[in-house]
Amino acid sequence: MSAYWTYILQLRTGHYYVGHTGDLDRRIGEHMSGEGDGFVANRLPCTLVYADQFETRTQAFEQERRLKSWSRAKKEAFMEQRWSDLSILATPPKERQQRILADTKTPSQSSRAQSRDALKLLQNNDASLDCARDDEVQDITSNTHADTHPNA
Repeated sequence: MSAYWTYILQLRTGHYYVGHTGDLDRRIGEHMSGEGDGFVANRLPCTLVYADQFETRTQAFEQERRLKSWSRAKKEAFMEQRWSDLSILATPPKERQQRILADTKTPSQSSRAQSRDALKLLQNNDASLDCARDDEVQDITSNTHADTHPNA
């Protein structure tokens, strides 16, 4: 049975690179040696921070595209399995603030603490969102290696 992988590399610059492949060891080796895509090669060294196996190339490709569309903060919440943060970050920014503010009005002490944590998360990540989105656009448009295409 063939295995296909979606992976995330963290680059020297702190950027994340998302890709998929049918041979994870080979592809990571290519990245580490600077072969192929210039986006990674110009930001070495890199570290594999996430990998997930799929039965089909299509599934791996779909996961790659899904992850590439996410903000940096959402990718980090996903990789760190911070599911409550992931839920908050999945909400559009305007709705996020309304949801958090509504939660702070409830009498529950734990709910208020969660809302304060969520506000801190947003404040820490809002400043980097525009930059992260630009990085992700660069990430998507510069990803030209053969493993990007479902039929490769």
